[in-house]
Amino acid sequence: MGYGMKKNQIVTAKSTSLILGKSKSLMGLTKKILEGKSKELSTHEGITIIGDLMWEEESRQMNWYEAMEYAKNLRLGGYDNWRLPTIEELKKIVTLCDGVNIIFRDDNWEEIRDKNIANETYQTNYKSKGFDSLGYWSSTTLVSNEDRARYIFFYRGDENGGHKKNYFPVRCVRAG
Repeated sequence: MGYGMKKNQIVTAKSTSLILGKSKSLMGLTKKILEGKSKELSTHEGITIIGDLMWEEESRQMNWYEAMEYAKNLRLGGYDNWRLPTIEELKKIVTLCDGVNIIFRDDNWEEIRDKNIANETYQTNYKSKGFDSLGYWSSTTLVSNEDRARYIFFYRGDENGGHKKNYFPVRCVRAG
């Protein structure tokens, strides 16, 4: 039987509309809970929604190998499908926060870096989303060197590659 349905009840457009309306209401409440905008009890403590992804709220320092293992074993908010973000997902945070993505040593990278550093909106926004100014590991390995992986240095908004044995902050992510 459907949501709120009684035995042998005829399904009408009106009852279907009522069920869909209640479903949308529940989805809206779930979103508010996950975003921390509801006073309802949240079973998703430690999770924040940014864009269309769920992010682990806390950052942890570790090397890339430890980070990959950590993400694989993370159980948070009732979910077990956490992973390291891709470089593209981290770059999206920069643009969502009003920064400009740059790749270290590309043309004009110093000029763009300086604009990101001076951009008060960008500096405030990435911090308000729980990131600090350090470089965050992505799951993306450099094609040219398997011992290095991509990271985003939020303070400057730049993408770079670091040796996988280096320690950087990690925040796991999953589809929202």
